[in-house]
Amino acid sequence: MRTVGDIMTYEEELLDKLKDAGKWPAFKNLGHLSILNDMADRAFSKSSFEGYIAAVAIYHQLSADMVGLLLDDIHFLTQCSLYPLELRFKKKKTPMFGTLVRRTGAQHRFQAEERLSLPMSSVK
Repeated sequence: MRTVGDIMTYEEELLDKLKDAGKWPAFKNLGHLSILNDMADRAFSKSSFEGYIAAVAIYHQLSADMVGLLLDDIHFLTQCSLYPLELRFKKKKTPMFGTLVRRTGAQHRFQAEERLSLPMSSVK
């Protein structure tokens, strides 16, 4: 019988997390993210330079939160897949968005990307 203050073993921690879906990786505050998304949509719909910049900044934050959750999901799945091997991931301060994207190991491409890439000599 465990008492308060007892330290759980790695196996107990993992099984406890698996049994309770509330302990799985998830967004911390969905309401807040929904409000931010609505704000970005409203800013974008103004069809102004300032609106576009504001929307991009907010979408950037939302994307960073999604990539962070994706990494948490990957860590959890990896721990489950490699059990009984003990694998712990260090929790780091929230990294910059570019660092998060690099950690996913993916290169993101989109249609007409070349048209957005301007040589520095053409920027005035």
